[in-house]
Amino acid sequence: MIQKRATEFRKARQNELLRLASVLENRNLVRDSQPLRSAAALCVKRDVKNGEEFWGYNFDSLEFTKFDDESFRHSRPENSVIDSLELGMTLSGPCLDDNAPDNPFIELNGDIVVSGLTADGEKTLKCAWHLDKHIRDEKSAEPTLVHPEYHFQHGGKNVRLLDNYGSHQILESPRIAHPPLDAILFVDFILSNYCGTEWKSLRMEDSTYKELVVSSQERCWAPYALATAVVSKTITSTSPWPAKEIWPQLLIDRVILEKSDT
Repeated sequence: MIQKRATEFRKARQNELLRLASVLENRNLVRDSQPLRSAAALCVKRDVKNGEEFWGYNFDSLEFTKFDDESFRHSRPENSVIDSLELGMTLSGPCLDDNAPDNPFIELNGDIVVSGLTADGEKTLKCAWHLDKHIRDEKSAEPTLVHPEYHFQHGGKNVRLLDNYGSHQILESPRIAHPPLDAILFVDFILSNYCGTEWKSLRMEDSTYKELVVSSQERCWAPYALATAVVSKTITSTSPWPAKEIWPQLLIDRVILEKSDT
């Protein structure tokens, strides 16, 4: 029975990626949807660890082709423009039941890599953001600096490899806490920040796209919201996904203490 549910779970994720690929193709929003189709094929491969069913996929170089001018309105160097934007990601997680409150992933990495051009078109520029899941090692102490369970960082390995930074210093911190993103939510994140006109049109007019986003938000964001809801005094402090991992700055001890006094 467990294996059957896991198989259905994997097939559902595969179908979602194929539908997303078709939506992006029909709107000419990506140069080639093959990265998503290849990821879809990986979804259905069975992965069992210690008797638990897992799923996952990875892909590189999903290249977006439409950008609103507003997305580089304050670009530096001045008047530089976006030439291309690529998304790559790796994720894996347990095949959870519907409405499960657990952490949806055991591994998640995503990279937005933007290539730009100076106003005269003579120099290539690069900007990158990295989404990461903090991997906790029970044998090692937690790092001194905060590592939210899921966080964005500016730069990452795609910028560290550059040989010229001009006057721009790029630091590893801060790590900005953010809900987890699967491929569907990551695509939505990119469209909302770089392709706003198309994004609004999809959300208003395309029922398939809306259905895909809602499904992913329910699986990825509802557990995140439930876990972080412990900050409210009206919510119990217990959660299968510890809020402190998601939001290290949360004064969870204070919240628990105040609830115990009431």
